[in-house]
Amino acid sequence: MVAAAAILLPTALTGCAEPSAAPLAAPPATRPVLPALASAADLDPDPRIIEVHLEAVAAEVDYRGDGVRTAVAAYRDAGRTTAAATVPGPLIVANVGDTLVVHFTNRIADRTTTIHWHGLRLPAEMDGNPMLSGAVYPDKSFTYTFTARDAGLFWYHPHVDTDEQMELGLHGPLLVRAPGEPAVDAERVLVLDDVDLDDAGQLRLEADADDVALGRHGEVILVNGMERPSIEVATGTTERWRIVNAANGRYFALELAGHEFVIVGGDGGPLPGARTTDVLLIAPGERFDVLLTVTAEPGTRTWLRSAAVDRGHAELA
Repeated sequence: MVAAAAILLPTALTGCAEPSAAPLAAPPATRPVLPALASAADLDPDPRIIEVHLEAVAAEVDYRGDGVRTAVAAYRDAGRTTAAATVPGPLIVANVGDTLVVHFTNRIADRTTTIHWHGLRLPAEMDGNPMLSGAVYPDKSFTYTFTARDAGLFWYHPHVDTDEQMELGLHGPLLVRAPGEPAVDAERVLVLDDVDLDDAGQLRLEADADDVALGRHGEVILVNGMERPSIEVATGTTERWRIVNAANGRYFALELAGHEFVIVGGDGGPLPGARTTDVLLIAPGERFDVLLTVTAEPGTRTWLRSAAVDRGHAELA
């Protein structure tokens, strides 16, 4: 039996303008387990062609794991007949040099939308710009075809009413693997986000003055679409975490007591040399690829937290 410890994923975040973190409450006794991200079904037998079918649909999700259903817009893997819509959307996995063919259908009755492939090098007409390729109207489709030229973690989201449609839940990760990646004991893709829910558990979309000035900051912190989940990790092993910040305006400054993050990649793909940090600062839209060697004692609970980030807004007053 493998000796294991538990990590509670981002559970304590404070305002973006304070120079230091506020006092923190103790971690809760139990948390839901981190949801796994299902990979989109590859519909083409050719190993160098990744063909998937995404649908944007109106849906409901349970962000807090308490049975309250929040109305969202979300991506669904239409390549699997029984697949449900999820926030974040399906994980698309390819290798460098693969051709991606993404059939996209908009099933949202009252919105036009597109898919923008954030961080990828690809033809402009394939990048979800409605001025070039046109917006995708309800019950209409568009096929995106491009080559995965670079390794790294990327993500996809609309480029129509981007802030609102992303807040509604339209975003998902895309992983492009490099040849000869080093072996690790476990890999995880972590999509960080936050949402602002009202008393009925529904999304608040209206921006207030702080949202306009600083970017939207929701009170509900999500990892892979679940509020503050936990993971079980094997003591003494090395995990590879590929992380994207899908929040509208929140910076995450991740800290894990007694551990260091070894950064091996970021927005530009793999780094020529690794660097180590105690605090992993991730801006909105940013991606990091890190190695984490688990040193927590078996049976213990370790709290991954995000400290406050001083972005200097007080100096502008």
